[in-house]
Amino acid sequence: MTEFWKRAMLCTLLGVVFVTLLFVQGSAWAAGTLSGGEKPKALTSPGSMVTPPVESPKVKPCAQNQIGCANVCIDPNTDSKNCGACGKVCPGNQVCNKGGCGCEPKYTLCGNSCTNLAADSKNCGACGFSCSAHYGTVSRCQAASCTKTNDDTKTGN
Repeated sequence: MTEFWKRAMLCTLLGVVFVTLLFVQGSAWAAGTLSGGEKPKALTSPGSMVTPPVESPKVKPCAQNQIGCANVCIDPNTDSKNCGACGKVCPGNQVCNKGGCGCEPKYTLCGNSCTNLAADSKNCGACGFSCSAHYGTVSRCQAASCTKTNDDTKTGN
């Protein structure tokens, strides 16, 4: 075997030993103890490059019927931003009721929005029934029926 290969093998062997020692010492250091149970100075001395891990703040347990979402207790039965589960947002102006998105009483879901069919001129009496499309721009929805307004400023007269 040539001198080159002898040196190469010796360097490899020394490298393996060095890495093994680093691993063993590093494991003890990462665990916070050295031989004899003492703590490494880098973890205990102020101003060191390595700081000890900071414990996250303790989150108080949530009340009954509540769950923790982003470290805040919420009621998934009524929270429109976490309806039924964390992060489930009710679309449009829907509200959360018993963990599901929907409309308040007296309102009807038209598309993704809750509307009052008795007063909404774009959804008068039924979703999508527009008073202006059927009766012109001088109409409005009243008691779920389209009525013509007598406002002369709207007609231009």
